Amino acid sequence: MIEKYGPANGFGWKMNDTLGAQIVSVPMAVPAERTDDAFGVVMELA
Repeated sequence: MIEKYGPANGFGWKMNDTLGAQIVSVPMAVPAERTDDAFGVVMELA
């Protein structure tokens, strides 16, 4: 593998090292609307 990829590509990492990070953005409008709808149904039954 070192011959194919070279010695600096993915070797020498230590356990629990942070190798990268990714940020995910999720819009909350749809889940919030569904929550409001479900809450309304529950309150009508109570």
